[in-house]
Amino acid sequence: LGWHLGRRTVRISELSVRVATAMQMGPLLEKRTEYRRDFVDSVAPVGVRGDPEVVAACCKSVAAAQRQLWKLRWDNLYKEVYWRLVLNGLATTERMHMQDGNCVCGPVVGGPPGRHHHFWGCSVAQAVVAQLQHQITGWYPGALQPQHVLCMLCPGAGVPGARPLHEGVWRVVCLAAINAMDAGRSAANKARVEQREQAALDAAQQQLPAVPVNQQLITQLLQPAALTESQRQHQQQVQQRRQAQAQLVQQQRQQLAAAKLEEVKRQAVARFWELLQDFVVLRVAPESWFTQLAPDHPFLRVNGDRLAAHCVPPGVPGG
Repeated sequence: LGWHLGRRTVRISELSVRVATAMQMGPLLEKRTEYRRDFVDSVAPVGVRGDPEVVAACCKSVAAAQRQLWKLRWDNLYKEVYWRLVLNGLATTERMHMQDGNCVCGPVVGGPPGRHHHFWGCSVAQAVVAQLQHQITGWYPGALQPQHVLCMLCPGAGVPGARPLHEGVWRVVCLAAINAMDAGRSAANKARVEQREQAALDAAQQQLPAVPVNQQLITQLLQPAALTESQRQHQQQVQQRRQAQAQLVQQQRQQLAAAKLEEVKRQAVARFWELLQDFVVLRVAPESWFTQLAPDHPFLRVNGDRLAAHCVPPGVPGG
């Protein structure tokens, strides 16, 4: 008597705690691997999804990042966002099966916005990605791809002319970026709700009071007289003023929405650097990083005997 563990046969006399645990947790591990592969397929470019070796490398990178990040003595709430992102557990429009195909950044092509849009394609997420891209100028010559950030696949490995980034630091950076994108997503959703409520309120104010059923207006009993030339001109002027007022209101709404979008972008970028500073202040980085980080390493570097955030200001070439 015994069990089948993959292609291996385990007899009762050979059963150990390790083997029993492997058999018990086998279905869960397979399901976890399936979720990771689905995550890579949903966020990676088409060229990556078509290469089994690259897909396997991305899945391996996600698993390695989750293992290392969980060991850090950092707030688990920050880690939970990434775990839920991989498992498609965040309340995106696509995940909630909603038919709304719009985002605060505009209409979304291809259906309701999901993980790829909110954590890469959205202009709020791209504002955070632009920060990452600027900071690694001089270290990585290419453009960041979704798998570099969302799968935490360290860029520059094997790329000619690229300087190696610290894998541990890069994973912390990606985790901070994903949390910043999630904060931007929440702020953007709140802004959309406020815009909808304001638009509905304006529309309700412009509408005439509803007439009760089976009740006629007294003006319907009167025979309208022909308008004079001056009356027609006055009516046209009134219509033109109403159209101009409506266009002005629409323009003001668009300007307000654009200003709100820029504010959400700034909030997301500020949240990214706030999280990195929080990581530094709490001193949760492993001691081995202090001997591995270059003095000009982007995002995090060693300053004396302490870890410090390294932010290259906009307009200044990266390190």
